Amino acid sequence: MKAKGLLKEARGISPLIATLILIAATIAGGAVVYGVMRSQMSSLGSNTNLEITYADIVVAGNENLAMVTVKNVGTVNLTGVTVTVTAENENPVLISLGDLAAGQTKSGENLAGSWIPGNTYIVRVSDSNHIVMKSTSVVAHA
Repeated sequence: MKAKGLLKEARGISPLIATLILIAATIAGGAVVYGVMRSQMSSLGSNTNLEITYADIVVAGNENLAMVTVKNVGTVNLTGVTVTVTAENENPVLISLGDLAAGQTKSGENLAGSWIPGNTYIVRVSDSNHIVMKSTSVVAHA
């Protein structure tokens, strides 16, 4: 009979304390979910994107000129932006634009190419730190 008496003396926590513990656990869980979702949304909100606004290759006698203008249309600053002008079976010609802040536009040119009027060349722009690449084709003209 003494065993029955022990069971009657055991008491649980009061309903008020249980409710407070549940509310605290809900708030803590909500804070964790908020933190995770906020970091995910900020990484989705920042993007890397380039746009080739102008590309031309001019051949005038012995003078060859490749001109390119690139705009950073993303929200992330880009470093080491390089333009490569290539054609089939030819060595690529590089134009270094350096760093490109978000919204900034830069132009570059190179006189070292041996382009042929009427041939199509691929102009490819890329950034050294991000996986960003845009390309377009340009027909060299006299």
